[in-house]
Amino acid sequence: MHYKDPEIQDRIAHLFSNMAVPTRIATAETIAHDYASEALEGDDFHLTDLLIRYLINDVEQQVRLAVAEEVKSYANLPHEIALHLALDDEMVSDPIIRYSIVLTEQDLINVFACASQAKQVIIAQREGISPRLTEFIAQRGCQNAVQACLENHTALIEEIGFNQILVRYAQEEKVHELVVQRPELPESTVTKLCYLISEDLKNQLLAKTEIPREISRRLIENAREKALSEQVKARAPLVEKQKLSKTLHMDGSLTATLMLRMLLKDDLVFFSTAMAEVSGISYRRVNALVADRGPLGLKRLYEKSGLPHYLYPAFKTALQELVKIRAFNPRATHQNKQQRLVQKIAKIYNLEENISMENLMEKLLPIQERPQK
Repeated sequence: MHYKDPEIQDRIAHLFSNMAVPTRIATAETIAHDYASEALEGDDFHLTDLLIRYLINDVEQQVRLAVAEEVKSYANLPHEIALHLALDDEMVSDPIIRYSIVLTEQDLINVFACASQAKQVIIAQREGISPRLTEFIAQRGCQNAVQACLENHTALIEEIGFNQILVRYAQEEKVHELVVQRPELPESTVTKLCYLISEDLKNQLLAKTEIPREISRRLIENAREKALSEQVKARAPLVEKQKLSKTLHMDGSLTATLMLRMLLKDDLVFFSTAMAEVSGISYRRVNALVADRGPLGLKRLYEKSGLPHYLYPAFKTALQELVKIRAFNPRATHQNKQQRLVQKIAKIYNLEENISMENLMEKLLPIQERPQK
């Protein structure tokens, strides 16, 4: 049999058509092994190349797999053969996708774009995949592929890839765990993670990485407001709380989160004095608007106060829940009331159910915008 024979394709087809499947598999394995050994030259190599091109189209999966296993590490494998095998089913393509250096970054992206979920995972597990490919996986991959990519610590994931993952899987704790376990993370990713992840995961993250400036600022701000809340709590008479509200407002410390914190501590007196201070409305009128169960009382007061819009649902929920607790469970302990309010507010902002008050308050602090360069 000579590769220049005009009837060579028919002869090859006839040769394999009369073979039993087990024999065909063994023959394919031997031919592919010799092909990848680089021991063949001249006519022998050209003939073997024709045999390989025939075998990769064999109807039997095990025949095609035998070829793929033998040529997966062959550096001089013709590109079209490598791509043909990579586009085969999951079992046949697996060794080529994992190990063939012949496949280019663009090949892998093209294969991924039309791949089943199982094949997406195989691509994501390939060693040393590039930032461009991991970004594509982050944007287009199924969750299993994204998780496989995160578990693959040789995969090169850059800031834009992590951002895509955190946007797509903002509520998936398993994904958050895998991101936290990555050997290196951009500072911006660490910052975003701290807004999304549970308290336990956050502690793990900050124990293994340098605390970003923004997160450090928030931790300090939250600790400062916690200390201030203790000072507020110690001021019992109304007049004392009015004086303190005025002082805090003058030095810029009467923040929305401090006011919310005191509301969660069931200190309606301070909340009302603070609202009176920031809105310019009398304390008596504030009390009337807060007590108004209509849809516009609190909303009008809140708009007048100039407090951030994103916190209005938290204030509204806290006040509604306090009314319910006092009506239906007046003997509830301070701790039970506070935890109920925290859980209700956490649900509104899609935060973990068992979040602590301190973690909730930190997450609700306003995000400091980066200065324009």
